[in-house]
Amino acid sequence: MTVELPLILYLAPAPALLLLLLAWRSRQRRVRAALAWSPELGASARRSGRLGTWILAAVALTAAVGAAGPRWGSADIETETRALNLVLAVDISRSMLAEDAAPNRLQRALREARRLVQDARGDRLALLAFSGRSYILTPLTLDDGAVSLQLDALDPEVASEGGTELSSVLLQGEQLLGAASEGGARAMVVFTDGEAHDSLSLVQAAARALRRAGVTVVFVAEGGVIPVPIPIRDPSGTLLEYKTMPTGGRVFTQRRDDILRTAADAAEGVLVPADFPDQAGAVWKTLAGLERDTAHGRRAEDLIPRAWLFALAAGLLLTGHALTRRGAALAAVAALLLLPGWGRAQRPPNGDRRLLRGDSTRAIEAFTRDARAGRAPDTSWYDAGTVALAAGRLDAAREGLSAAQGSLDP
Repeated sequence: MTVELPLILYLAPAPALLLLLLAWRSRQRRVRAALAWSPELGASARRSGRLGTWILAAVALTAAVGAAGPRWGSADIETETRALNLVLAVDISRSMLAEDAAPNRLQRALREARRLVQDARGDRLALLAFSGRSYILTPLTLDDGAVSLQLDALDPEVASEGGTELSSVLLQGEQLLGAASEGGARAMVVFTDGEAHDSLSLVQAAARALRRAGVTVVFVAEGGVIPVPIPIRDPSGTLLEYKTMPTGGRVFTQRRDDILRTAADAAEGVLVPADFPDQAGAVWKTLAGLERDTAHGRRAEDLIPRAWLFALAAGLLLTGHALTRRGAALAAVAALLLLPGWGRAQRPPNGDRRLLRGDSTRAIEAFTRDARAGRAPDTSWYDAGTVALAAGRLDAAREGLSAAQGSLDP
């Protein structure tokens, strides 16, 4: 479990304690007011409402915890997006450890690939790693989190074979995209320094296969053209030695623009230069114009927001507390007044309006009609009787006051 705003979580007891204090003081004032009326009413007030004080504090605490943004658990989410099918291929051969790019060729390639994954959110992504052979790390998926996770774990140690087989990753990318059953256009982005140990004819053949399959290919060059040694560092980053040949001399590596240009021309694709400051942006400009189609899939989402659970709990506690108190009647009355027709009941009775005009006779008749029709009969009989008494109509006064005498309404 984690929270988005830890400070609010730490401060959550404060509003609960404040509301507890206010509710306790309010109850004490209510009890004192009841005692001033009568000892029996005071005793009744003292017995009631104890639990409500704690319920209000619990509501404040629950709401504050929810406001902190708690997250936990995971869920598989069905997704439907307008997407293209995109394969990312990253060269993880030893030459990618050369430090003629900061901090080295591989880390720069991974940095640009991560940015590309962020920009391509909603597209179907696959990740390949290659050196002496090609490896499928993730199939085409809408779960960009899985692709990012695999990118973070990429290292030359992942490869079981040395060297660089550029043709193998191109062919595997073509097979992976060819098997895509849905989605829009198909594209492949290859991050490499171009040092391929397979023949140039094989690389050209694989690139042409991608072109015939309708795949847009983008090669992203890494490294420099000046030969540099390949450092070997320990996990802490300390330089141990440089990679050497079996004969004892150092191994030097350089970016092979000739191979990259030949492959890009054969695929009728795009080559992003190594010295371009925003390689991911350049790639995305190429991909942004490709056609997208509806794609369905599932992706796993971790740390699901759960604030709604705390909001629901606080709402239920508050609703339950309100419905068990006399004050809930006021809310019910307010709701009924909003219903069509109930607003008319709030108009002054006809008898009151007649009485204001000084027409006592018609006022008595209006009050009597309301009483016999069941519209607030106790009050209507009382009003009819008192108006008749003031007007000197003793028979009408006797009828009205006799009926009102039997009322149970205090």
